[in-house]
Amino acid sequence: MRRSLKIAACLWSSAVLISPSLPAQAATPVPSAVSRPVVTILEIQAQDPLVHDQAVVKALEEAFQATFHKLDPKTDQAKTLLASSGVQRLPAFFIPEKGLGAAARRHLELLVANGMMARMPGYFFAREDKVPESELFARDRIAGRLDVFVMSQCPFANGALRSLAYALQEKKLPAGTTLSVHYLLSPLCLTRTAGGIQVSGPLQSSHGLGEVEEDIRQLVIKKFFPDQWGRYIFLRSYDFESSYWDEAARGAGLDEQAVRGKARSDEGKALLREDGKLAAELGIAASPTFLWENRDLLSAESLQKVLGITLESTGSCR
Repeated sequence: MRRSLKIAACLWSSAVLISPSLPAQAATPVPSAVSRPVVTILEIQAQDPLVHDQAVVKALEEAFQATFHKLDPKTDQAKTLLASSGVQRLPAFFIPEKGLGAAARRHLELLVANGMMARMPGYFFAREDKVPESELFARDRIAGRLDVFVMSQCPFANGALRSLAYALQEKKLPAGTTLSVHYLLSPLCLTRTAGGIQVSGPLQSSHGLGEVEEDIRQLVIKKFFPDQWGRYIFLRSYDFESSYWDEAARGAGLDEQAVRGKARSDEGKALLREDGKLAAELGIAASPTFLWENRDLLSAESLQKVLGITLESTGSCR
């Protein structure tokens, strides 16, 4: 029986089954234990023990008869591969083209076509945004800092933020933990230039204009009314799709007219234009995404272990 190739046997995301259907002319049998293409995989390892590679390794082992060679990121070979590919996260997985059989090459080209892998001269490599946990090796570590990247109308983000806001208020997070929330803009208003990410045209977000307006309100509250921010996030998370945000504002002790005035101003829009660049610069597209200590992109499951709390939601919006 012939059916669409199941990308790397399926799990390259902690919460999403990634198996996009191929067009009929590209259909190919799922490799059996005997027929899996033979490849050599160079894995440049993450240095932080919090970051795990099991999901990707398992997926690659199910897709290929793979021989893994571990590389320390400090070696010249690893540095060259990272620089040539532009990969900024570890672990990173590279498959040399030299010695590939026809079946392996065909399989890898299909993975490239489906956005699971990329290619550079001499190598195929796993796209870093498909690796569920990774270490941003070029960034400085900031002890205790937790950055959460969200869409303000994403149900999974609101469940996670509700848990985090409550834990912060009740002092249930490890001592020294700080929480900062950032917002994901639609790629339609983002442009990557030599000078960095630029936001152009009307602000856009995945869930529409209402989400853009809520992003701005939350940023305004965080900047100008920080003492009420956590309470507002907690209350708003129970009714995040409602247009009656003012009820959460009153419950948090906010002056809703002051919030509304700031949110409608050019200053409010500028806050989101600036904040939205960070997720794009880091290649973050899922809500929520957790960046621990300015360096480690962790799954919800790993973050729960680090913080010693349980998050209400562990899924994601894309």
